[in-house]
Amino acid sequence: MKNQQHFNLCFESPVGFLNIISTQEAVKELRFEETIQPQHPNALTEVVKKQLSEYFAKKRKNFDLPLVPEGTPFQEKVWEQLLKIPFGQTM
Repeated sequence: MKNQQHFNLCFESPVGFLNIISTQEAVKELRFEETIQPQHPNALTEVVKKQLSEYFAKKRKNFDLPLVPEGTPFQEKVWEQLLKIPFGQTM
C-alpha cells in the first residue's frame, strides 16, 4: 500500500469533525479532528460519508466498506475481533 495516492473528506458529524482517509480502493482511517481539514475526496470517501450520515440518522446498522487499516500485528488482531461484535452489543 505504500506510495498509493490518498484521499480525504472531512465533515461535521454529531460526534465532531470526522476525517475519512482512503486509498482509491479502501478506507485506511477515520479520525477525529478539531476543525475541518483541507480535503481531497474521491468516490469512496463520499460513500463513507453517506454511510456514516445514515448511521447517525439511525437509518443504518451495518457498513459495507472495504477496509485496510494500518497498525501493528496486535492492533490488526484487535480490529479483526472488534468487527465481529454485533450492532448494539458490548463484549
